[in-house]
Amino acid sequence: LPVHIGVLEDDDYPTLDDVLKRLKKKGVKKVFMRPMLLTGGDHATVDMAGDQPDSWKNIVSGAGIEVRFSTKGLGENNLYRSIYIKRIEKALR
Repeated sequence: LPVHIGVLEDDDYPTLDDVLKRLKKKGVKKVFMRPMLLTGGDHATVDMAGDQPDSWKNIVSGAGIEVRFSTKGLGENNLYRSIYIKRIEKALR
């Protein structure tokens, strides 16, 4: 599956506008959004999946792309968590 990563801050790259342009160019009809954060806090529940007009969910939906999402952070994934713990253990040696 293709993966498109975007950042929340407008002065970083790629922004939501950059990602949305790529999705439209490729003719994408559906997306699944998930935060690339250890925990899914306000960025996930408000900025990405919130009900306000400027959430990523509503902007992408407004562009005609079906949006599904999870607000769970990477730390809630067992595989990622085990990788993270191994790296911490290695760093502590």
